[in-house]
Amino acid sequence: MRVTGQIKQSRRGTIITTAENSVWVLEPTEGVQLPSRGAVVVEGFKIGFDRLEVIWASEAPPELTARTR
Repeated sequence: MRVTGQIKQSRRGTIITTAENSVWVLEPTEGVQLPSRGAVVVEGFKIGFDRLEVIWASEAPPELTARTR
């Protein structure tokens, strides 16, 4: 699945909040570097109620950034 939103750190770890206010805890796979903040796009697999195993991550392109604020 692909998710776009704002990434930030929380007590649960790195999370992403989407424009629809869904919150996912991100679990990156080996070798995946998560951006530290801002608008991002991540791809991965749902591995729990609110957890994504991230296989790819990138800063969101400008055309998607406006939708994630």
